[in-house]
Amino acid sequence: MMKLPGMRTSADWEALYHQLGQIISDEPKIPSGNNRGSGDILRWLGRAEALIEEVSGLADHHKFDSMRKTMLTATATDAETQMRHIRGLLYAALANAELNAPTATKGAFIPAGNAFDALTAVTGILRGCVGSVLIVDPYMDAVALTDFLPMVSEGTSLRLLASSKQKAAGLPEAVDRWKAQHVGTRPIELRLAAPRLLHDRLIMDDVNVWSLSQSFNAIAKRSPAMVQRVSADIASAKRDAFTDMWQGATP
Repeated sequence: MMKLPGMRTSADWEALYHQLGQIISDEPKIPSGNNRGSGDILRWLGRAEALIEEVSGLADHHKFDSMRKTMLTATATDAETQMRHIRGLLYAALANAELNAPTATKGAFIPAGNAFDALTAVTGILRGCVGSVLIVDPYMDAVALTDFLPMVSEGTSLRLLASSKQKAAGLPEAVDRWKAQHVGTRPIELRLAAPRLLHDRLIMDDVNVWSLSQSFNAIAKRSPAMVQRVSADIASAKRDAFTDMWQGATP
């Protein structure tokens, strides 16, 4: 049952903000032909429509419903026009949810092309990390070390978990250069997991777990991105799972 705006808690608005950001990030590619009724597209539209009604009310829901029907049957040019209108409704709902969400939540959604905002959001998290830090990113490369990880406080122990495919991408060499430059002041250890074992992009310290929708080397460059703190129950499960993966990975 849809809650009236005045009945929603800060946690409700935070959840809606993250869900809308994820919907925008997950926008599917609309085929250029007339066959746009695939399961993936229909599921995405259904989720988007439900969120529009929940956040923006019936008027915008009716607008969305009309746009959706037109987009699914229109010519390719008209379909893209309808998708632009749909994006407009989603961004308006996102702005509404962000206004009502807790201050700490704001800025977690990063539009495409806003690489500096992505840098600011992630380095802000890294500066505040407590205790040791585990970074999980299957596609991690030197960008993580040059652009992001210098923001971690000196003396903090860093553990990096990436796919073994990144061995060929020069990640071990980048870690060696880090060690040579920060002897004794910024401890770091890299481990490589089996190919296709890692899917998440995470930052974990001794208190919190944060999820990134894209890898460090691509975040918000070509598509919108989300950076969000994981809820306590899910964070506990992820911490256990990735601690096990770390212990089983190859140094």
